[in-house]
Amino acid sequence: MNICTFFVVGFWLMSASAFGDLSVADWEKLNGMLKESETRTRDYIQESGERMRDYIKGSGERMQDYIKGSGERMQKTVAGLETRMQKTVAGLETRVKEHVSHENAKVIIKIDEMNKRIDIALLFLLALLAFIGVLIGLPIFRERKAEQEREKKMAAQQRQIAALQEQLEAVLKELATLKQKEIPSDRRT
Repeated sequence: MNICTFFVVGFWLMSASAFGDLSVADWEKLNGMLKESETRTRDYIQESGERMRDYIKGSGERMQDYIKGSGERMQKTVAGLETRMQKTVAGLETRVKEHVSHENAKVIIKIDEMNKRIDIALLFLLALLAFIGVLIGLPIFRERKAEQEREKKMAAQQRQIAALQEQLEAVLKELATLKQKEIPSDRRT
């Protein structure tokens, strides 16, 4: 029994780290980290977009004043600035999307690793429960089997006793009849 207790405690200690990594709080932290990352990314994109819009608006107003004075040269400059700004915004969006997808891939890999750990821990737990069931069930099964055999022996012995009692009663009746027959013959002599 001490060995069984030792193994149960040992198994609990070995599997404690797997259960510790899988708490609800950890899942909530992961979800919170993802939401926080998305929020920061959205805020960053919005701030960058607003800054770009403000910059474009400001440069557009300045350009209009300058265009009044310089004509075609300014129109070419404004078109070039708009193109560069669009490329810059597109580049920023691409980099942000790549960063987010890279972070999501890392989180997915970690979740897959945790799922594998959970599967291993569950299989180990099921094997342990089966082992404990066999350890507990086997002596009980043997005891019940021995009890059934004892009951069968007792029933057979009771039948033998009943048969012997019937034989004894039959012998006693015969003896009684023989005594009665012998008694009258004894009187004659």
